[in-house]
Amino acid sequence: MNKKLLIVMTCLGLAACGGSSDSGAGGSPSSGGTGTGGSSGGSGSGTGSGALTQTYEALPPPADPAAFLAQLNAEGAKGFRYVAEQAFSGDGNAAQNIFVKDTGATYTYELLANNATQAGFLAQANQEGARGIATKGR
Repeated sequence: MNKKLLIVMTCLGLAACGGSSDSGAGGSPSSGGTGTGGSSGGSGSGTGSGALTQTYEALPPPADPAAFLAQLNAEGAKGFRYVAEQAFSGDGNAAQNIFVKDTGATYTYELLANNATQAGFLAQANQEGARGIATKGR
């Protein structure tokens, strides 16, 4: 079975079953995006309530962290949150950034500095949490 079809069917199955709706702060999936080029993780803010429908977009990943952040915020302003970077073997392994829109929320993102230690990551995550922002990705 085609991987894209399988992913879409799985997502539709999750939506039909109630799936997992992310509410609260939001970027990847409901909060920060995964950084590239030396960046690690990110944070975002947004609010949402229950998934009614899901719309997906796939965009080529930008070459540098600043362009990635610009892409995240442009999509977030349209109500799309970052899911993951995905490559499909049937498409010549061309990677695409996958975004989903499933709530009426909008999202803003920040790329955060990379933490090499668990203690550093936890301190950063707690600092973002105190601001009401969820951190996802590493």
